[in-house]
Amino acid sequence: MTITKWAAYAAGSGELIGYHVREDLDGGGKTFTWEGPNGERGLGGFPTRELALYTPVDIRGSEYAVLCEGERATDALAKIGIPAYGTTCGASGTPSTEALEDFVLDRKKLFLWADNDSAGEGHMSAIATELTNMGAGNINVVRWDEAPPKGDARDAVEMNVDVQHLLNTALPIGPVITRKGSVWSIRWTGLPITVQVRNIKPKLDSFKAEVRVFHKGRQVHRSNPTLDSTSGMDQLRRTLERRLPGEDISADWGWAR
Repeated sequence: MTITKWAAYAAGSGELIGYHVREDLDGGGKTFTWEGPNGERGLGGFPTRELALYTPVDIRGSEYAVLCEGERATDALAKIGIPAYGTTCGASGTPSTEALEDFVLDRKKLFLWADNDSAGEGHMSAIATELTNMGAGNINVVRWDEAPPKGDARDAVEMNVDVQHLLNTALPIGPVITRKGSVWSIRWTGLPITVQVRNIKPKLDSFKAEVRVFHKGRQVHRSNPTLDSTSGMDQLRRTLERRLPGEDISADWGWAR
């Protein structure tokens, strides 16, 4: 069995809160636990979302940074000279605004690298939403199409993938619009939302259409709003907020006007 420990600090104050402990078992598999500063079990109730992002080196001042899930993936990127941070709260959590501030700083470009599974994608989707709410710009999603199941940045480095090429071809979050016949599809890179607009018809001085909204592939709404009506789009937004509790979809998605 191999045990690895990473120090965990409070976002903002920098106080040592404890250690993230990984145990790699001899027969395969792994476990994660938290350990206090003096070896006690757990973090004494400290919320993991309030922990600072992990980084093995000081990368303040770098023009760009990559955010991935976990310390091992972050270490792998740092070893090849990529300025990287890692989340420590687990895929089910989202780092706090204060924790994400170090990642944003005044950087010209931000990259999100999700583990290749639904939990990892959901994790980075939530972070993308949080960064957008913070006013961060130029947020990009790394796409590694050949990634193995659950594959992450560490796997890419170990498999000698051209990481710089992945960064150069990363896609910005935001609406990506495609058309097939009379159906327009809008998806948001890095976010689990897809919208289909079909049957666009003029009505007096306005335009109506059938709008279907999908969340993680599941249809959650269908209506026929007036596309160029502010009140119509606001009503659609309020409806989606009720149907997707916990998902921040209050921002302007870029297709209502």
